[in-house]
Amino acid sequence: MLLSPSVDKLRAIHFEITNKCNSRCPGCARTLKGETHPYLADKLMQWDLEEIKKVLHPDTIDDRLFTFGGVVDEPFMNTNIVDICHYIVENDGWIEIFTNGGANTKEAFSDLGKLSRESKGRLKINFSVDGTKDTNHLYRVNVIWDKVLENMTAYTKEQGHGEWQYLVFDHNEKSIEEAKKIAKQLNIPFYLRQNVRNIKPWTSYITKKIDGKLVTEKFLVKPTKKKEFEHPSLKEVKNWSEEIGTPEQELEKSKTINCLFYHEREIFIDWSGLVWPCCWFATDYHMEDRKYMKKMREELGTTWNSVKHHSLEEILSHPYYKELLYKSWTDGEKFHNPDCFKKCGDNAKRQKYQYQAEFVPGSI
Repeated sequence: MLLSPSVDKLRAIHFEITNKCNSRCPGCARTLKGETHPYLADKLMQWDLEEIKKVLHPDTIDDRLFTFGGVVDEPFMNTNIVDICHYIVENDGWIEIFTNGGANTKEAFSDLGKLSRESKGRLKINFSVDGTKDTNHLYRVNVIWDKVLENMTAYTKEQGHGEWQYLVFDHNEKSIEEAKKIAKQLNIPFYLRQNVRNIKPWTSYITKKIDGKLVTEKFLVKPTKKKEFEHPSLKEVKNWSEEIGTPEQELEKSKTINCLFYHEREIFIDWSGLVWPCCWFATDYHMEDRKYMKKMREELGTTWNSVKHHSLEEILSHPYYKELLYKSWTDGEKFHNPDCFKKCGDNAKRQKYQYQAEFVPGSI
């Protein structure tokens, strides 16, 4: 039996500090036919510093990694992000932010660049920019290139720690060399990235002004066809839709799961304050309404894992984390979620993202 980690044993906390985003990426759970998912449309919110302090006390922060950038959010859409980052770093925490780079102000990025440099890398920003001026917006819909470049420049000018992570699609292969040149000018590491977003086609809805009128056009985002850019475990990742086996087979599979919660000692706090084993559960709760989640609501209620109703220690001591989650890996058990094996099975081969270094400052 796996042991549920207590708060003092946690290594990392993944926190959605808002559910707002400036982009409408077609592969994101928040996007539905080019628009904000109806579930979120009337629930837009952000966490302020005082709310964060109630959940993350100084002793909870000390020497732990905090990741901003979850299921449906763009962290820089939270206007309090600079204050939140200062609070965490000043209490000896570590921060990793994933951003499309096109939100907030250059002053905010400059401030965090300085914080990153002065704290010797306790804050790191990963810029998810998938192209250059002519191509980035085809997947990162609505993200303005000039704003991205302005923010990246402000951050790197202050020598902030970070990297440029570039998802490779069929349409942006032609921009890779130009992007590498820009990365070299900014002195920021540049990586080609493969994950679940670029292994199948998506439809982007792009708004343009033609003859003075706003017109929405569809663009088919296709995965790359070049072997050199393909995910090295492409077949395994695509196999997430495999059929569920017998209870005996499921039990055998559960032995190979590398769980972010149990093994990596990480939790995910979604924008509404609910604590999950990982971000996949938040998607299933808010956006998909899966069968096992319905059963959990019926039996456990809707506040059992809410940091707005309970402390983190109380939540991690709940029977779900002490026993039911581990048991749920086996077919036939209460709250069974087959995706645990599909997405984090085989020692998480299917869950780990793949990177290929293209430019690292000082290497060339």
